Amino acid sequence: MVIRQAAFDDAVRAGEIIEGEDLFEIDWRDLPSGQVRLRNCQLRDGALAGAELNESVFEDVTFLNCKFTKADLVNVKFTRCVLFDSDARKGCEFADAQLRGAHFIECNLSLARFAGANLHGLTLERCKASGADFEDASFVRKSGRNSVAAGRFIDSALDFANFRGVVLEDCDFAGSSLRQVDFSRTSLSKTGFRKADLSAAIIDEADMDGADLRDAVVSGLDLTRARNHAGIKVSESQLSALVGPFGLRVFPD
Repeated sequence: MVIRQAAFDDAVRAGEIIEGEDLFEIDWRDLPSGQVRLRNCQLRDGALAGAELNESVFEDVTFLNCKFTKADLVNVKFTRCVLFDSDARKGCEFADAQLRGAHFIECNLSLARFAGANLHGLTLERCKASGADFEDASFVRKSGRNSVAAGRFIDSALDFANFRGVVLEDCDFAGSSLRQVDFSRTSLSKTGFRKADLSAAIIDEADMDGADLRDAVVSGLDLTRARNHAGIKVSESQLSALVGPFGLRVFPD
């Protein structure tokens, strides 16, 4: 069923949940004030550029080839949403969007693009984001003279994702799959990788000072390529794999 613009605007204005609708003819510009609440809806080729969607809630919504360029998605919550067109092999566009505090739970964000987006406080929980491109995105917020990064990727699949040059200090990737992820020139100081899979992750010129790799899978991870690896936390069982590139061999006492 396709909902018309007037009915959509009325539902948003009233704070109602819009459920089971096709949103193919909706103009997302100049929406009435209030949070958008969607459940079990579909949207294809949606032009949501610049849309004011902060604090909105999306549950079981399918977004196919949608563009959220410069959209306000602050504190938005996506639960079990699909943001990847498997037929076209194309993810959604979040360039220059405001995603501060956004929370994605069990969503498919494969091949999504976040260039220029503000991602401070972003959470991906049990999501699939294979091949997602975070290069030129920012997880940093200015606090006086200091800069604070915040982001959580928990139990998510981020294989082949791109984080080149991104500041991820103190962020958390616990339990996530990061196989062949590109962390080149990335700041990973004190970043958490507990129980993550870092197989063959690319860390060329990355700053890994104080990163926590305990219980992570580190096969193919070459610390000699990092710019800084002082203070890295590791488990005893990881030593053989990690010191191999340094030309060292570990023997039991």
